[in-house]
Amino acid sequence: MSMKAPLWTLLIVALTAIGVWLFFGPWFPRTTWEMTVYVAFFMASGLGGMWALYMIVRHETRIFPVILIAFVPYGFLWYYFERMRRNGPPKRHPASP
Repeated sequence: MSMKAPLWTLLIVALTAIGVWLFFGPWFPRTTWEMTVYVAFFMASGLGGMWALYMIVRHETRIFPVILIAFVPYGFLWYYFERMRRNGPPKRHPASP
């Protein structure tokens, strides 16, 4: 087992824990800048997951094992850094007739 898997797991769990603390915690954004960061933090999880779903369905040959990561909050980070950056941009396949 490589060291990357536990580090990715730790990062994803930490980001999810921060999100839970921000949502349920006593802190509330008081300025426009704080609200912008707050909204961007929560939008990144949803939009990143949708992006990962699109890329997985469109470009992966074996969809099921990889598609589960798109349903984990901030799991798209793993897909981007471990699949997209390592293998380069995916090649577009022509549409079948």
